[in-house]
Amino acid sequence: MRSIGTKRQFFFNHALMDTEKTTAYIRLGDRPIRRERIMTFHELWENNRISYPSFFYDADIKKYRMYYCASMRKNLNSIDAHEMDVPDMRFCYAESEDGIHWVKPNLGIYPVNGDYNNNVIIDHDAGNTFDNFFVYKDENPNCPPDERYKGIAYDTRGPETKRRSGMDSNRVLLYFKSADGIHFDPEAEVLDLEGRFDTHNVVYWSPEDEMYHVYFRDLHVGYCAPEIETKVWVRDVCHSVSKDFRHWSYPEDLRYQEGSPETQMYTNGVIPYYRGDGMWIGFPSRYFEYSTWTPNHDHLPANAQRSELYKVMSRCATAVTDCGFMYSENKSDWFRFDEAYFTPGPENADNWFYGCCYPAVGMMENVNDFGERELAMIMPITKWDRESKGFLLKYVDLYRYTMRIDGFACVHANGKGATYVTKPFTFEGGKLEMNFRTSAGGYIEVTLTDEDGNALEGFTDTRIFGDAIERPVDFAGDLTTLNGKAVCLKLKMCDADAFSFKFC
Repeated sequence: MRSIGTKRQFFFNHALMDTEKTTAYIRLGDRPIRRERIMTFHELWENNRISYPSFFYDADIKKYRMYYCASMRKNLNSIDAHEMDVPDMRFCYAESEDGIHWVKPNLGIYPVNGDYNNNVIIDHDAGNTFDNFFVYKDENPNCPPDERYKGIAYDTRGPETKRRSGMDSNRVLLYFKSADGIHFDPEAEVLDLEGRFDTHNVVYWSPEDEMYHVYFRDLHVGYCAPEIETKVWVRDVCHSVSKDFRHWSYPEDLRYQEGSPETQMYTNGVIPYYRGDGMWIGFPSRYFEYSTWTPNHDHLPANAQRSELYKVMSRCATAVTDCGFMYSENKSDWFRFDEAYFTPGPENADNWFYGCCYPAVGMMENVNDFGERELAMIMPITKWDRESKGFLLKYVDLYRYTMRIDGFACVHANGKGATYVTKPFTFEGGKLEMNFRTSAGGYIEVTLTDEDGNALEGFTDTRIFGDAIERPVDFAGDLTTLNGKAVCLKLKMCDADAFSFKFC
């Protein structure tokens, strides 16, 4: 039996729902809405290739901190693959007090063309072998002070050996440590892990099990090309744990619910949800590669330039990407929704390309102009240069995208009405709060029952309606009399969505 105490629970959690008694259904929430542009990359060392931003709020300095990769290609006017190598990858830093207005401080750590006035924090100059930087502030109370900020990136300095996927690889995952989040030890350690690593890998410390969890790229063989039934190398996500950040368990593929379709997971986008009390969520970019040019490609944006690119880099011309949503309570078993959470959107000059919908890893809470609380994520939008020969990235803008708090997915009932029932659980506290919304004519009637489904006196058919993140449910009875006793939560819903609830 689930013992929830005062932990927030999410109605999109399939493990919470009694499927035999429920007629409502779980669905994705509203798609995120693009808001204002918050940053443009135009400096000498960043205006040609920006990738994999991540950010978090640092309470010690009362600011958001962002980290990203920046580099210049060898030849801006060539689409030849050999001219598109990246000779001077750099890792850069930005900060913000509100997550909307960002600055790139002059840190004076590394010179760019002899000038120290820049925001570069690591300059490796190691060719196209050094990429995908991610930084995490370690909340482990036993973390050494000089390792409080942990950065990971991949490199190709390892020996060429047969890896767990069956493919030869010399890729390794590097660990950079820092005491202040800006000055990182350039002498990186090689972590004792095996994988491909060629995407945005992430790592966190979990207070629930007092372990470090790393999520990274690897491969397996499967069926994943949309229009053919041929086995290919499929990009996937691996997971490993460690007590000390040096000795890691043997990597295992993430496990998904039965019936989840084979999907190329280009990134994982895993975040411990700040309101989740142990609930971890992920926003994986999903990769769909077409093996040949299709008639539909003739109608996608910039089809003429895309056609030219197809001659030299076919997958970059034909592949498309979007972003999904998944969640986990134990960090190894995940429920992955089949539908996209972020999509490329209505066609314009700069979307429906390989590389769309790679959100920055991170999340923040803002208040909009109406005084409403909302969640926000950050998405890079690539602008393409079509004036010169070729089809190359010109610059990248960052945009803020907003969504409802806890609103990634919900349990939904239409206007004909439906019922939602949980499995039995125990709780603590004297108040029940719900995150929900209804139409003006819609409602949710909230009832607590015993394990057999019998309504408990004083906790029956309490109607709520409106649209609130933390609405109290005004039962007639005293909830503290039920503390520690097995109950079920029953919702009679009409034209309504329910997102989360919490006893407190």
